[in-house]
Amino acid sequence: MENIINLTHKHFIQNINSSNQDNKDFLFERNHIFFDILDKLSEVIKDGNEVISIYFTFNCYQKALDYSRLKQHSIAEYWINYINSKTFNLTELSKKSMQALYFPMISYYEYNLENYDLSIRYLEKSFDLLLKLEKNDGINEVFWARMEQYLNLSRIYFSKKDTNKGIDIGCELINYFLTKKIDSKLIEGNDKILNHEKHNELYLTINYNIDSILRRIYFYKYNSEKKDLLIKFLTKINVDNNDFNELNQAISLLIKILKNRNINRISSIDVFFTKNINLRKVPSLLLYIILEEFFNTVNSVNYKNKKQLRLDINDYYESVGISYNKNIKNSSIIEKEIRGLI
Repeated sequence: MENIINLTHKHFIQNINSSNQDNKDFLFERNHIFFDILDKLSEVIKDGNEVISIYFTFNCYQKALDYSRLKQHSIAEYWINYINSKTFNLTELSKKSMQALYFPMISYYEYNLENYDLSIRYLEKSFDLLLKLEKNDGINEVFWARMEQYLNLSRIYFSKKDTNKGIDIGCELINYFLTKKIDSKLIEGNDKILNHEKHNELYLTINYNIDSILRRIYFYKYNSEKKDLLIKFLTKINVDNNDFNELNQAISLLIKILKNRNINRISSIDVFFTKNINLRKVPSLLLYIILEEFFNTVNSVNYKNKKQLRLDINDYYESVGISYNKNIKNSSIIEKEIRGLI
């Protein structure tokens, strides 16, 4: 047992070192959708006062969002009421664009007040507006903001304790990105935009969505249901695609570990690390669960380098933005807003 653990530990370190070489390929951020919309509006707006009004309105939205995040609801409400009390002379496209940003903002405010049904109703209003901006007005970048609102809808259902609905929506979205085929009555795709996405950036988007759902399942308070929910989620992901080899291998490994407690976990994890796997392409929380399963198994035996293994695993977490010591449940760690809406 000592030998196989030591070997797996060694392979893990080797894999980290080789994966780090490609780290630059898996870091990206998009502009906030407001600035993509503004670029389009600037082509048709001739009145400088209208541009000022648009910036002012967006700034108020941001204030309401910021105070909602800080749980300072009364101040957030002040800014929402202030926004609603103002009337600006805007063109129809400008009105529609700002409304498309307003509804996710007000949805997030209600979400933080735990008014989940109201939050869903506001969020659903944004889908149609964002789709019109995307397809009727040619603001293609809105596609990614619209996709993130489907993920936000999944998050709300998790908070409502409707875990199965949260998983279903999340899987519909992830599977659309993986297969580029729609199998959903909720999500309306845009193949032209999706097919133009760079492979590395699409991989990041998929990982971001998987991590978001995993986080809600893995820290589910009813531990007795956690394993079954993880298996349900992972088995619903349609990852049978050679373009996503790392994701495929990681999901297959975790399902195997979760379904069969009698397997030799150390050997299975060692096989995973000895394959040509770039760890930077595995969703952070997916790898977190695998590594914690590895360490928990090691922790039950007398491995002399156990402390060093814990340090090496923690160092890896820090390198990908997960702080083991600060607690992974901190939403700012795993849910960095790479799309830029809410």
